[in-house]
Amino acid sequence: MKKLDGVARARLLKRLGELASKQNSIHVIRSDRGWAVTRAGAKRATRVLPDKEDAIKLARSLAVRDSMELMVHGPNGNMLTRECY
Repeated sequence: MKKLDGVARARLLKRLGELASKQNSIHVIRSDRGWAVTRAGAKRATRVLPDKEDAIKLARSLAVRDSMELMVHGPNGNMLTRECY
């Protein structure tokens, strides 16, 4: 499984910040320490979990609670799924 390098991760986080002005969303992305649950526009992850499925469960519960859009990204940063709540 390929991890995002620092430059690719920085580009992805910048893009997430740009999306924040358009929509209220939460993302699951690969990080150096596991899978990060990050709100669009945030500089830091809400939480980093070792298992992708656990990160998706947490992100989904936050998205449902706050009526947000959930976007799950693959190890290379490409968006895999998008769910609206």
